[in-house]
Amino acid sequence: MNVETQRREQDSMLNWMTSMIRLRRECPEIGNGSWEIMNTGYEHILGMYYQWKDRQLFIWHNFSEKPQELVFMAKEAEEAGTRRLVDLMNNIESIEDDKGRHTITLEAYGYRWFRAG
Repeated sequence: MNVETQRREQDSMLNWMTSMIRLRRECPEIGNGSWEIMNTGYEHILGMYYQWKDRQLFIWHNFSEKPQELVFMAKEAEEAGTRRLVDLMNNIESIEDDKGRHTITLEAYGYRWFRAG
């Protein structure tokens, strides 16, 4: 494979890496703020919460070979005054249900990044 071919292929490793670097640069919470590992209650899901100034970022990684559905109560998002999480990769929103929960689907070995608000 060469760079020219990789640039033309939408699903190439080069284009994936470029988009991940761009996304990481758009998330100053990761390098500048505080962070913590969240207790997801799921054996195969790693959850991380970042906060910097008035920004909150939630990141989940599924280490299972099977898709997982995460039910999550966003107390951090509630404290920030929002009921919605915006998926930074797919440009969709998760609105909490009437019990204050978000349901997040993670593909096998997948990951999702959400910003509160």
